[in-house]
Amino acid sequence: MALSNPSTFLITDPLAQDNVVPTKPLGVEMVDLDDIPYRAEPQVDCAFCIVHRSHRDGYFAILSNGQRAPCGNCCAAKFDAVKKQTIDKNRNRLIRERECRNRARVLSEGVPILKEMLQLAANTEDLAEPARVILGEVLNDDARKDLQSRGVQGLSFLDGCRAKPAFARSALDSLLKLSSVSKADYQRYSEKRRQAEEQLRIAAHYHMDCTSFFAPANLAALERWALERGNLFGVKQFEAKENILRAKGPSVWRNLEIPAISPSTMLQKFCANPPHMNDV
Repeated sequence: MALSNPSTFLITDPLAQDNVVPTKPLGVEMVDLDDIPYRAEPQVDCAFCIVHRSHRDGYFAILSNGQRAPCGNCCAAKFDAVKKQTIDKNRNRLIRERECRNRARVLSEGVPILKEMLQLAANTEDLAEPARVILGEVLNDDARKDLQSRGVQGLSFLDGCRAKPAFARSALDSLLKLSSVSKADYQRYSEKRRQAEEQLRIAAHYHMDCTSFFAPANLAALERWALERGNLFGVKQFEAKENILRAKGPSVWRNLEIPAISPSTMLQKFCANPPHMNDV
C-alpha cells in the first residue's frame, strides 16, 4: 500500500501504510520529513523519543534506509521546525476537507430511501384523488363528524393531501449532489432536509389515511352507517362490492372503482419513528 495522495485524503492509519515501520532500526537515522501528514486513529508511538510518546497528529520521518517511521510533534520540530509548520498547515487543510465531506455524507445519508417513500406516497395520491373528489361531495362535514364519532377510520383522506412532493423531491435531489459542505452551509442544508422530511411525513400520513379508509372492514362500517344514519346527512346509499363503490349523496350518484392502495410498511415505520440526522 503506497502512501495516500497528500492533496486529497488524510491518513488515519500510519502504521498500515507501505514501507512504514513502528520503530527506528538500529544504526538508521532520520534524514527528512515526508510532506504527507497523518492523524492517527488510534494514537501511535513516536519512533524517536526515548519514552516513545503516543501522539495523534504526526509526521512520517524518512529514514536513511528508505523506510518511514512515525514521528511525534517534538521530534519533528527538533529536526525541521519550518517544514513541520508547512506539514501542519497541510494536515489542517485535509482535516477541514474531511469534515466537509463528512457533513455532505450525513446530509445525504438515507436520502434514496426517503425518495422511494416519497414516490410511494405520490402514487397513493394519484390513485386516491378521483375517489376523494366524489366522496367529498357525498360526505359533507356533518356526516364526517358523525362517522368519526363512530370510529370510522381514515376520514382525513377526504381533506386531500397537503404535502408538497415537488419541493421535497427537489430538496432531496440537491442533497444527493453534495460532495462537500462547509460549516456555514450545513445548517441551511439541514433545514432543507428537515422541510423535505416534513413534507414526506404529511404525505405518509395521507397514505395511511387512504389505506385505513378503503380497508374492507372500514368500508363495511360505512355501509352500516349509511343504512342506519345516512338519511340524516343526505346519504342515500353507500355500498362496496368487490372493487366497486356505489355512493349516492345529496347531489351526486356515482359508481367508482375502489383504489388499489396497498399499505406500506416503510411509510408506517417512517411515521412512527421519523429519522434523525447524526450531528457533525
